[in-house]
Amino acid sequence: MFSVFFRTKLFFLLVIIAVVATLYYFGDPQKLTNTITEKLKSTPLAPAAEKFESLDAQKVTQGFQLGIQNAEAEISELSKRTTEVSQHAGNVLGSSVKAAPEENTTPIHEKAFEYGKYIYCKQVVTDYETLNPSLKEE
Repeated sequence: MFSVFFRTKLFFLLVIIAVVATLYYFGDPQKLTNTITEKLKSTPLAPAAEKFESLDAQKVTQGFQLGIQNAEAEISELSKRTTEVSQHAGNVLGSSVKAAPEENTTPIHEKAFEYGKYIYCKQVVTDYETLNPSLKEE
């Protein structure tokens, strides 16, 4: 199913993630940051390291929070406008438009999970039939 090349790449990715997580957990974050930025200065990524050093965490955090507040305000305004549009559409169209009845109350994440299981099982059957052509149904 998975090729050897993909398994090898996945293994190395997991090893790298484990090493980085271990260094982050057990290492001093400030010392680790300084070491990484010093190493980056000797590479073509030097401008990125300089920008990283010049960042002010408080300004970045404030900017991020301001962005979240703006997004919340926009979403709130959008929901108000949506309500207005639906009211106007109801006035224009009258009773000819009705809400669709809720036939299936299964949450969307459960539907997606079930579909994923279906796709996986379908692929297993296809692979099995490919490996055993004598068992394939016609």
